[in-house]
Amino acid sequence: MRQRLTLSGEIPPPAVAELFDAVGLIRSEYVLRHRGQFITRPEARTALADYLRAVAAACGDRPLWYRTSEFTTQEANTLDGVDRIYHEADFMKGRRGLRRALELPEAFETELRVLAEVAADHPHLHVLMPFVRDAADLGFATDVLERVGWPNRFGSMIEIPSALLDAAKFVSMGASNLMLGLNDLSSLLTGTSRQDQDMKLHPSVWRAVEVLGEAVDGSAEWGVAGNLGRPVLERAEAAGVPYVSVHYSDLPELHGIPAADLPDLDFVQRTKVYTRRQISRAQDRDLAERQAALTVAENTRPVTATP
Repeated sequence: MRQRLTLSGEIPPPAVAELFDAVGLIRSEYVLRHRGQFITRPEARTALADYLRAVAAACGDRPLWYRTSEFTTQEANTLDGVDRIYHEADFMKGRRGLRRALELPEAFETELRVLAEVAADHPHLHVLMPFVRDAADLGFATDVLERVGWPNRFGSMIEIPSALLDAAKFVSMGASNLMLGLNDLSSLLTGTSRQDQDMKLHPSVWRAVEVLGEAVDGSAEWGVAGNLGRPVLERAEAAGVPYVSVHYSDLPELHGIPAADLPDLDFVQRTKVYTRRQISRAQDRDLAERQAALTVAENTRPVTATP
């Protein structure tokens, strides 16, 4: 079973990159969250392009699979330049990935134009679409890819059960890589929190893995990504999964690489702390605004004379 590397804003030392046959996943939203800026900001676009070029330089000619940004609305709301503020009760199943792009396509196209500019000079830079619901969603994405003149390969995450059922259609539409995202798919299949690591070993999850392999049937590459501990990696190898993509932050545990040899090992954790702080501040502002509005309404309410 081949191993790929998942990056979330880190730049791997070349010696570390050589341990993997590809960068299986670049989680672009962490680059933007770390800066506190949405893709609409020119500085954010420049930083994203610079990051991709730096990763390409570190990884040589290895394939790089970039996943377009997959913010929750809570996360997106905190970013400078965000195109629209949304309030959702269940933001993990809300306007994420292509769901947001379908409603607000301009920002999605802007991101793909940045990516296409870099990809024009790096034929090994490819793109994955996140939180795709079905073939209609992927069709929307391929239309935008055509509009921006996308030069390289494209694929799709398989995170929602309805996408798993359309996997063969995805391949027929030209997707050459399907990546099963265990965090979301396990949660949605089992009705369990994403934080429950044991859910990834449930039999239904590995039946889903079989279904994906049968749907692809050798016509495209496919693999598994997520927060993968040793039991999941062993289960994946036993199931004949062609590749897994492991997080950079998990390399000390999974590969025994000393933390001192891994620059920005805490990048994701620092970014999460920053984002949580920003979300908390935004919630405090919203609460204060609602309380102020209630006070104004109370003070301006007409007084009814008592007979």
